[in-house]
Amino acid sequence: MDVLIEKRRSHDRTNVQQSLSTHEFLSKRGYSKSLCDQYLAPLFSTLWGTNVGRLLPQFPVKTLIRSLCDHQLFGTRRTTPDFRRIDGGTSYVLQAMARGFSPENVHLNTSVREIVRMGKKQYSLLTADSRELRFDHIIFAVDNDEILKILGSNIDTETEIIQGLKTTNNIAVLHSDPFLAPNINGSWLTSNYTLDPTEYSQHEPSVWAPRKSSLTYNVSSLQDIPTCLFDRLYITLNPFTPPHPRFAHSIWEYTDLELSTATLQAQSRLPLIQNRRGLSYGFRWTGRGFLEDAVTSGLEIAIEHFGAQVPFEVQYHPDPLCSSTPPSIELGFKDHLVRTALCLARVYVLIFQISWILLGALGFPVSRVETMLKWMLGGDGMLKS
Repeated sequence: MDVLIEKRRSHDRTNVQQSLSTHEFLSKRGYSKSLCDQYLAPLFSTLWGTNVGRLLPQFPVKTLIRSLCDHQLFGTRRTTPDFRRIDGGTSYVLQAMARGFSPENVHLNTSVREIVRMGKKQYSLLTADSRELRFDHIIFAVDNDEILKILGSNIDTETEIIQGLKTTNNIAVLHSDPFLAPNINGSWLTSNYTLDPTEYSQHEPSVWAPRKSSLTYNVSSLQDIPTCLFDRLYITLNPFTPPHPRFAHSIWEYTDLELSTATLQAQSRLPLIQNRRGLSYGFRWTGRGFLEDAVTSGLEIAIEHFGAQVPFEVQYHPDPLCSSTPPSIELGFKDHLVRTALCLARVYVLIFQISWILLGALGFPVSRVETMLKWMLGGDGMLKS
């Protein structure tokens, strides 16, 4: 009920304060904590490929609403976006990009130790194997801490913005453990979002405390890998329950974009330092942390900073704090009927809750009835007085 009502109400409120967090917004509107834990967190974790649950309560609600609109998730009609993939992996992208360059000008697996400013737009690049290369323009496509370390004393007004492009440390596990990706109703899901059940004890947790979560992708389905050759393969991000050693194949540590207000503010201010003093910045942290975001930022730098011509249209990343109005949504008769039924159901639930409280105040043994209902339903926390 919360899900369908929230979709339309959030879309209607185009004047929501930009600084209002998701926690503040949902609390003020009286929505349940389960809307955040069991719908918004799994939804955005799957869309953005990261565990959003920990940071979602502090995330700006206006940016959240715009993202829901961009993914066409408003309304009661079911929409299925068209996803594409690169057959053969991202190595094909790297080969295509390096094809037009001579091999001596392509330095792979070469660590950069330091950058020394030689002039107004002249830089000397020192590598870990003690080579020195001269460039008049440098593009940074690494995490913010590496940028700050490499630039050293050459950095000026960029420090505050670059520091705001924060990342988080994550773990990805390739495995075949079905326990981390259960077979639901006989069908193998492409993704599975799991909340840690051990965090709920007999004591009621704080209302908006984020719960531990993990995200699992069905690699066999997403990449069309035959199960007869490799069994069913999964990738689980930050598992709170490790897979059985017999089913574990590989483990990676990686960084990902930290979805926070500070990061959005840094993204919004990034154009202020772009293409200044022969320095440009483009990586996955210019968007939502995907490979596509890194490619888009690279194309934008090539076109806007170097005047490159490309045979296709490039849609740049919009300002994440832009207050543009989302497109209008046309609701049909069935949509209005569903909304009316949901509103009536919510009114009946509120009336029941108020009546229950009044009965308890008048001396009716509501606690005894609650205990009986809990026993009948087989749950420990189904109702609360």
